[in-house]
Order: sequence, then structure tokens, then C-alpha cells
Amino acid sequence: MGKRKLTYQFHNPNSPVAAADYITKVFIEANMKKVETVVKKNSLMFDTKAMVESGHSE
Repeated sequence: MGKRKLTYQFHNPNSPVAAADYITKVFIEANMKKVETVVKKNSLMFDTKAMVESGHSE
């Protein structure tokens, strides 16, 4: 007996624009913690670099 090929079909009643908007929102929400971490890390590096360049240290 040969292998059976599985076929998946999804019915999406939304317009392509609405589906893309929903998927984008899900990805943004799922990655929010990563984005916050990167922004905090980069802002700290920027602040430190600006302090060093200006000759101030605290």
C-alpha cells in the first residue's frame, strides 16, 4: 500500500486585506516582548554612547 498524501484546506471568509491585518496583529502581539527587549537594549547602548561622547559619566 502506498503512502497517502494529506491535503489541508482552510476556509477563510474574510477578505485578503482583513486576513493580512489579523495575521499582522497576531505576529506583533507574539513578538512584542522581543521588540521591547531590543528597544530597551539599544536605548541603553545609545544613552551610554552619548554620555561617553559628550564627556559625561554618571
